[in-house]
Amino acid sequence: MRSLEVGEALALGLFTLIPAPTPAESREQRTLLKLVSKLCALRARLWIVHHRLGDGPEDDDMDEVRIPDSIRFAVRRAIECANEDHLDSAIQALQKAALETSESLAREWRERRATQGKETDQP
Repeated sequence: MRSLEVGEALALGLFTLIPAPTPAESREQRTLLKLVSKLCALRARLWIVHHRLGDGPEDDDMDEVRIPDSIRFAVRRAIECANEDHLDSAIQALQKAALETSESLAREWRERRATQGKETDQP
């Protein structure tokens, strides 16, 4: 009988290379969750500003570059971009990292390994 390679043993769940979090890692995950909460509050405040500025009758013309942007339109567009293109994905990524466990990381690793094996089997 041949011995198992490290990757095979991990894939079978016989042991894990991902140790339990250290006290410092756990502390920083808690800090990260607090920061995520602040980012969520910032995102909400930005939407309030966006809403207060409201739509204007000339928005379509500005969007189609028929007339120059107004300050109101530029601020609303910047808020939309910041929230939708940056803050939403940042919040999601940071929250996922703050909630990671050794078990979730090992599960993701096994899934990636399984997918990688299927990809290399393709002609």
